[in-house]
Amino acid sequence: MNPSMRRWLSAMFSVEHADFEALVDLQEKVGQVHARIDIPVNLVLSGARQLKQSLYEQINASFKSPLSPGDASVYVSDHIDMGMEIMSHAYSVASDRNARTEEAYKLFSLTQNIGDERERQRSALLSWENALMFSVAVQQNVSQLPKLANSEFGLWYFHKACHAFEGAPEIITISRNIHQVDNEWLDALAQSTTTESMKALSNIRDATRTILMLLEDVLKRASSLEAGRDSLTRLLNRKFLSVVLSREIELARHSEKCFALLMVDIDHFKSINDNYGHDAGDNVLQQVASILDRSTRGEIMYSEWEEKNS
Repeated sequence: MNPSMRRWLSAMFSVEHADFEALVDLQEKVGQVHARIDIPVNLVLSGARQLKQSLYEQINASFKSPLSPGDASVYVSDHIDMGMEIMSHAYSVASDRNARTEEAYKLFSLTQNIGDERERQRSALLSWENALMFSVAVQQNVSQLPKLANSEFGLWYFHKACHAFEGAPEIITISRNIHQVDNEWLDALAQSTTTESMKALSNIRDATRTILMLLEDVLKRASSLEAGRDSLTRLLNRKFLSVVLSREIELARHSEKCFALLMVDIDHFKSINDNYGHDAGDNVLQQVASILDRSTRGEIMYSEWEEKNS
């Protein structure tokens, strides 16, 4: 049994009356965690049902008196059902809050720096295409050919664009084209005949042109609002961080890949504010944010965490 499950059961059945509020807080916290990592309620209830069944079997095997097992089973059932009720309520409240935040983040993602992003990703896609053509020209092994999904453009697309434009018909077509490039036409380049290789290259070139055209259509529909950014540093508003993390957890779960969460602390920032004034502190924040933005790839997300005067 998972250690966290053991701790939960221990808290459920060893609680004193004075600890009841703490027990309720625990159930609410578990429900909020389930909502944050998007564990379906039906899966939680199914687990509770199996857990109760196992406890009933243990009770029936342990008790000798014919009345005691029934009383113990009712006690166990009532406690677990109470925990599920509190947990489900917290899950519902947290899910509604997450949904509102996610919609706000999606609106923000649709509207941030569209012009700059369009040119940057167009350049990234064409750079990948040029790198591919060079790899083919020097007869590089097909297993070493760059995958579009792992390129700078692909990472930006799957980590940002897919979420921001979820539901747009163009996104389905772009995703299908990327899948075909990586899993069909790159493999076809390994074929020995020149005709098949040329056909695969032609298909890849057509796919990149289709992707560029569809992406252009999607980005044109976005406006130029900037409400989701901090006015000073231009970093992502902290309220969107939970949405970003939920999206990354979902991607990691389905792709079986890892992601990293890094917190950056500016040394001596408080002393800079105290000794040189808030204008100097603001300049430091702007410079650090600018360096981070210039030094990393397009799929990286930044969010300001601490207050500026801390």
